[in-house]
Amino acid sequence: MMKLIGSRMEREIEAQLRASQSSLLNDPDQQLLRTLLTRTFGDLRSAMVVGWTPDQGEDFYSILVNGSAFACFEVPREPEAVLDLAAIEVKVIHPVDWKKHLRGKPNNLTYLIAMKIARETLGSDPLTIEREERRSQGNT
Repeated sequence: MMKLIGSRMEREIEAQLRASQSSLLNDPDQQLLRTLLTRTFGDLRSAMVVGWTPDQGEDFYSILVNGSAFACFEVPREPEAVLDLAAIEVKVIHPVDWKKHLRGKPNNLTYLIAMKIARETLGSDPLTIEREERRSQGNT
């Protein structure tokens, strides 16, 4: 299992993730992404881009939301194509499932650091909160 050691690479990834979170939660230019995430998850207390791939006609995003799910979706580049937000499908992936498919040190570090930032932002471990909520609802 990989552990964080405070390397230069880790600090750079953390700075990028924190900037991403600040932008997603506060920047007016990110309203479209905020709207998609809020529509899917409701309360948006923590969100950071862990993957972004620009393509010719759309941008592909992978965003860790509230430390408890990854949202994956593509957004058309043409402004008129984005008018129907309901047409944008958001795939939700649990962090445990996301981690199973990670390959390479940078991706694993990004996952670990993003989860650390989410814990700090939320004040506790989001996966523990999720388990406790399911348990209290009788869905153990």
